[in-house]
Amino acid sequence: MVRATLVYLRPGSSQFQRVEGNLQAIGFTVDADGMVVTSPESKQLLDKSRSDSGDLPSAYPVLRNGSEQIVDRANGVWVLPTSGMLRLDARGRLSDVLNNVSPRNSETYNLNPNDTAKLVDREGDIWFGEQKGVHRFFYSPLIKQELPKN
Repeated sequence: MVRATLVYLRPGSSQFQRVEGNLQAIGFTVDADGMVVTSPESKQLLDKSRSDSGDLPSAYPVLRNGSEQIVDRANGVWVLPTSGMLRLDARGRLSDVLNNVSPRNSETYNLNPNDTAKLVDREGDIWFGEQKGVHRFFYSPLIKQELPKN
């Protein structure tokens, strides 16, 4: 677990503002293009009362204590805790989904996420690379078609 300070830079400003000190997170939640997923809510891990400035940012990174996350192109959330890997569908607010994720309500894969390379390609395939090899996950483009009985 890394303890860090979250800072932000307003457009046109040359000085960073501190939002949160002593933040505990392994990594940010990123979307399929590698951009940090943000939300206007901060109650997950951030405490607005400890800010150095009354001029707070309009969006905060979506974090989950003890893991990092990837949101793929099909709104699947890939959670990489310190052991194993979980995948679930993001139905509802992402912050609520991340708070309630567990092996019971998601698909579980036995990968070592600590030294894992991560990529979502333009077709929407999710790739994880580790010392044992490369793992590719994809959604089937096939749709079951019901045919008439006659």
